[in-house]
Amino acid sequence: MTRTRGLITVGGVDPSGGAGLLRDAWTHRELDFEGPSWFIPSAWTRQGQGRPAQAAAVPARIFEAQLERCPLAADAVIKLGLLPTQLVPVFAAWLDRRRPDAARWPLIVDPVLRASDGGDLGASATALWEIFERASVVTPNREEWDAIDAARTKAAAVTADGPSYWYIKSAASTEAEIRDRVVDARGDSQWLALPRSAGPDPRGTGCAFASALALAWARRDAAASALPEAWEAARRWLADARTRVVPGPDGRAHMRSLR
Repeated sequence: MTRTRGLITVGGVDPSGGAGLLRDAWTHRELDFEGPSWFIPSAWTRQGQGRPAQAAAVPARIFEAQLERCPLAADAVIKLGLLPTQLVPVFAAWLDRRRPDAARWPLIVDPVLRASDGGDLGASATALWEIFERASVVTPNREEWDAIDAARTKAAAVTADGPSYWYIKSAASTEAEIRDRVVDARGDSQWLALPRSAGPDPRGTGCAFASALALAWARRDAAASALPEAWEAARRWLADARTRVVPGPDGRAHMRSLR
């Protein structure tokens, strides 16, 4: 019998609940995750109403103290969302202290570069490579992937190493379906398609998908062989969840709870 690993979630706080840590917590509740978990804010954000988003980073010393006091075991699955540039070296150093043998972490990164309404939020694609090289899965959308790939190509300082898998959301689409692309460390690709959902595009789907993937992987004991099962479970859950929406306080559609 496999055990459920603990889960550490790091990201920004969006007071509207549409995205960030509050959407991560919503996903935990919707998927009945009962394992040990810890939520660590990296930034406070202001988003919505069609205005460019803003973010204020948690001071580095406070962020580091929160990470160090996290009581979960060193083999916990980690889901990382928004990470301001000045906190990238703090987070990378903490990862290395918790896993000094340099083995790749059970780490899922949902890179946050810009808000959908505009405005820079997280670290640059170049800065985040320090985290990508330590990750198991990175889940950019198509625009984020273009920025990440450009940073790898143009910046001599960027390492060629990346995560075990890139999971590129909505890498291609038609009127009938959305196609995600998974690329492994060798560069081999596979395409995963689901029918396109009718209705508005709710906020926070990237946060919710990465959290659902982390939960599914934690329940499968974070064995690398379980990753395809985990992202299949996450994407099918999200395809259903995004069809149930309500108006959010930020002027955007939000996914609605079943509870």
